[in-house]
Amino acid sequence: MKTRHAFTLIETLVVMSVSGLLMTLAITTLERSLSIGTQTADRIDDARSAIRLVDQFRDDLRIAKTANTSAPSKLEITLARSVITYEIDKGTVTRVEAIEDDKTRKETYPLGYDRTAAFASQVPDRISLSITFLTGLKHEPTRLDNFAIATIGSRIAKEQP
Repeated sequence: MKTRHAFTLIETLVVMSVSGLLMTLAITTLERSLSIGTQTADRIDDARSAIRLVDQFRDDLRIAKTANTSAPSKLEITLARSVITYEIDKGTVTRVEAIEDDKTRKETYPLGYDRTAAFASQVPDRISLSITFLTGLKHEPTRLDNFAIATIGSRIAKEQP
């Protein structure tokens, strides 16, 4: 009887095929995990940006003298020494502060591709900012993500005797 000291060609091909299949599955799983991690990080950044926007919006309105919402996508706030304009365009809110001596400061708050924002003023001296999450599902078209209502000049009124 003969003893074998090596693998046959068929055994080698079977092992290589199984190894290739396992490596393909591992690489696909790793790629999906990295993609989900990136999407999660982007959503967290967008949520933080929305929170910063809501806080800045409230602070601006509390020290405002006047505010005007000419459209759901535009808000103009007049302060003692500056004018602040908020504009909403394609998932981004831009805040531009024009100070008396021709200085401007511009801030951009990205909301993400699946969020939208709008300004509203149903009650005099109160303006709201709503940020909605567009789910893309038929049974749940939108979901309120962040919401803020601020009274114009509320901080000024508290400080005056």
